[in-house]
Amino acid sequence: SDCFDLAALDAALAEAASSGLAPCTELEIVKSTKARIEEERSVIEELKAATAAHNKEELDRLVSAAAGFGGRYAEDLTAAKTVVEAMNHQSDALESLNAAVDAARSSRDTQALAASLEAAEAAKLPAKATAAAQALLEQLTAVQELMAAVNDKDFETAKKLLGKARALGVEESFLQQANVLLDRESLVEETKEKLAKAIEASNLATLNEALETCIQLGLEGANIEEARAKRDELQVLDDAAESVTGAMKTLKVIAESPNGIQEGDVPGLETAIAEATAKGVPETWAGMPEAIALLARMKGMLEVQKDLEGADAQEDLSALKRILARAEELDVAHLNKVASLKKKIRALEDAAPAVEPEEDEEVDVEEAEAEAKRKHETAKNPRYQFKNYGRLRTPDDFAKGVLINKTRAKEGMLKFQSGVLCRSLIEFDRENNKHALHIHRCLLGYMGDKQMSFPATLAQDILQKGLDSPPLRDEIYLQVMKQLSKNPNSTSVAKGWQLLCMCVGTFPPSSKFELYLLNFILDRMETKLAAVRQYATFALRTLDGMLVAGPSGFVPAVEEIQAYKERPPILATIELVDGTKLTEDLPVTPDLSVEKVLDICLHFLDITEDRAISLGLFVVDLGESDDSDHDKSDEAGDQVNPHHAGLARTPRAMRKEDYMGDVHVQKARQRRDFKFVLKQKFFLDDLKGPSEDEIYTKLIFMQAEGVYLTDEDFRIEDEATVVEMVGISAAVALGDDFPETAEGLAGSIMDFVPPSWAGGRSQAEWGAAVFDKCGEMMDLDIYGLQTRFNDIAMEHERWGTHFFHVRLLPSENEELAALPEEVLFAFSARGFHIIDVESKEDLLAFGYADVYTWGGSSQSFSMTIYDSDKDDTFECSGYTPQAADLNTIILDYINFIMLHMPEEA
Repeated sequence: SDCFDLAALDAALAEAASSGLAPCTELEIVKSTKARIEEERSVIEELKAATAAHNKEELDRLVSAAAGFGGRYAEDLTAAKTVVEAMNHQSDALESLNAAVDAARSSRDTQALAASLEAAEAAKLPAKATAAAQALLEQLTAVQELMAAVNDKDFETAKKLLGKARALGVEESFLQQANVLLDRESLVEETKEKLAKAIEASNLATLNEALETCIQLGLEGANIEEARAKRDELQVLDDAAESVTGAMKTLKVIAESPNGIQEGDVPGLETAIAEATAKGVPETWAGMPEAIALLARMKGMLEVQKDLEGADAQEDLSALKRILARAEELDVAHLNKVASLKKKIRALEDAAPAVEPEEDEEVDVEEAEAEAKRKHETAKNPRYQFKNYGRLRTPDDFAKGVLINKTRAKEGMLKFQSGVLCRSLIEFDRENNKHALHIHRCLLGYMGDKQMSFPATLAQDILQKGLDSPPLRDEIYLQVMKQLSKNPNSTSVAKGWQLLCMCVGTFPPSSKFELYLLNFILDRMETKLAAVRQYATFALRTLDGMLVAGPSGFVPAVEEIQAYKERPPILATIELVDGTKLTEDLPVTPDLSVEKVLDICLHFLDITEDRAISLGLFVVDLGESDDSDHDKSDEAGDQVNPHHAGLARTPRAMRKEDYMGDVHVQKARQRRDFKFVLKQKFFLDDLKGPSEDEIYTKLIFMQAEGVYLTDEDFRIEDEATVVEMVGISAAVALGDDFPETAEGLAGSIMDFVPPSWAGGRSQAEWGAAVFDKCGEMMDLDIYGLQTRFNDIAMEHERWGTHFFHVRLLPSENEELAALPEEVLFAFSARGFHIIDVESKEDLLAFGYADVYTWGGSSQSFSMTIYDSDKDDTFECSGYTPQAADLNTIILDYINFIMLHMPEEA
């Protein structure tokens, strides 16, 4: 398109200048042509740039300028015009699309909008330019689908489409009609459901509400007519019941009078109930149950009032108490006559001589437990809340003499207070009132609410006064109960419960107060606080015993009271080896050591054998607790040590100096279940041999049987011995029911065969072998069989061995280094052994004289052992969760051996 050679023109002009060519027309033409060509080329370059940039404004200007170039640059000009034409088309399409969007917003015409979008796509408008129109089309389409679903009454689909439309950002004004229709439909469904439920439940109020909504919605139909008929029917019943309610309210007001009711006050309610019943009002109709109960109570009240009238001339204390109990049962304590009756009963009780229980009176345990349960059920009645106790002062009387905050003093009469009482809680004479105030001062000092010296002595003073002065006992209990009510200090609460536990173990409440005390304790046993539940449970068990046995006759020593600071009192259940419960919920005070508890157990068993000193209490670990009753503070208990993973815990032998309450605290923190078991702890040669004490013999038999016939710790290798022991075990267990044939015995014999021997014979072979062996022992009674079993057991080298699972730490000692990682540390009268867990074989053995030192931590246990071969010592250490238990058994065994060494030794 460019037919000019600018380089040639420049060369010609340079040659003319160099040759001195004079100016002439031809020269000027050449110069003019060159300038014009350069200008055209500049315009064309700008045109190309504007074409590439789609700059419409520049293109319009440059295309117009290039149009006069006479066909030169035709290709560039055509390309520019094509771009201009396309841009004009897009502009028209965009304008048309914007107009369609504006129109669609008002007309909601999706067809026109869709056509404009198609045109825009054909014009190749960018997505950004069509995004708003596309979004509007989706919104309008969603609205159309929504309205179609509404018109088709497809409300489930409509609800989903409504959510979709909102998610697309549809304006609420577009959705208003659908919202109204859907809301109405939902309301219609709810109203129909409400009608059905109201008819079924005969609920007049709900039925009226539903029918009112039906009117607003313009609903009609058979179900609406049914509802109206039901409403009319219920209205008749409600009107009849309303008259009952009115009569009931009137009678209630009269009954609250201190003078009570008259014969003529009751018929009004009775007539109203009868008329309502005649009209078909059921007894379950609203208000009717209460009215019927009130009528019965009012009739009973009339009877009680007659009895109260006659009480003035009555001197029989038991009869007067029955009248008072009936009055309290009917909740008519507000009557003037009831207050007079209480004063009369109190005067008669004070005048009556105290009845001392017979010292040698036999107590039937089962009967006592049944009586305790009956009292518990009775005491749960709310009328036995201690605020209802008849001997309490009135709030006005209690607050006499209080000049400031008298109302607060009245309201707080039976709630915790940090200051000393102004008056006793019970109506007392001046002397006992003085004692009551002293008791409260001591109580504040012991509980820590008032700073005082020697708190244990203060508690002892309270207990001594309760033991020596029966009239003060109820006052003491009431003061403790008061201080435990609404007490914000957990330490003070713990101290208060400790004192209550001591009180119920020292002196009983009066017979007229015991149900109120039981009510308080039983109520606190339902609290969420585990510590309070434990104290309350202990107090209940101790109180039950005290109510049967009477005062203990002694006051705890200061040291015994101080023990409550160290550990809580507990109720201990102690089992024998076979699971039989020796004691259940035995009250164990904090000062009661294992040695004392053992004495109690031996007394229960009536054991006379001197060798019973070898018995001990064991703590058997039962695994992690899934109980949620622990205090939240306990949840930070011992964390599982990875070094202890997989190591079983064996029973822990308790020392005589230990305390069972400490075990409870420790296990609660560790969140582990456990139980206490009584069994033999020490096994020396001079403790072997038969015993004349059958109970002792049975205890040893149960322990031996449990060990030998379960392969728990070691195995019996001699088959003849196994057969004999299986036979003895079966004969003792079956007794008179022992089968008469080998075939009969075979049916149950496998229950007595050790697991390691079970596969050695068939069931029939075991039955035959054991039956033949039992024939040789027919002349032995149960005691003789148990003695024989014990003799066999005691001959085993492992008899009486205590085992502990240990994971050995690396050692420089060659013998230790060669051992398996997990072993058993075993301790017996023979000394210390390391045993293989699987084979139960001895790996190493040492006498106690070779164990120089020992000790442990919460993670591991270590011993310094003398090696006689090398005349040197080495360390034997391992991980174990029972380091303290190992330490205990070593020390106890050494002490026990030393105690039983012959004097000449």
